[in-house]
Amino acid sequence: MSKPPIVSKYVQHQSCAWAEKVNFITHIQGPYGPIEETGDEFIVREQVGCRKISPIELELCCLPFFVYGYRLGDILEIDPATYEVKGIIQKSSRYSYRIFFHCPNAEVVRIADHCKTEFGALFEWYNSLHCAVDIATTEHATAFCDVMRNHVAEKVLEFEDGC
Repeated sequence: MSKPPIVSKYVQHQSCAWAEKVNFITHIQGPYGPIEETGDEFIVREQVGCRKISPIELELCCLPFFVYGYRLGDILEIDPATYEVKGIIQKSSRYSYRIFFHCPNAEVVRIADHCKTEFGALFEWYNSLHCAVDIATTEHATAFCDVMRNHVAEKVLEFEDGC
């Protein structure tokens, strides 16, 4: 018989990309990976700000740092009794990424500012080295990925698709 997963990480957002829309707080739960020493699975619960559309529908107003498969603007289904997120009713057409910088320095600020200006990127920072990024259009997402690949080659950062 397998053991139930261990909740080992609870993540809160200090601010949301679409903070002006937020009128409801819930959390999304997702797998985080195995614990190498024991092989046990553990999960992450990430607090997210949303806009309540109906008793069972929310619009996601923040950029998840750890839980995969969710994007800014997704319409979520919740259980009206527990407020647990049950899934995505309608996927957003936006693009979600995560960036992990190798060290905090002025280059981090320069890269973030460039992405905001050139691609209209929205950022949410987990800490000074880890952020989630939203890009609204395919054209900007393609150009953003090209720039990020160059920074990866320069060993400045790592990045990944958030979905």
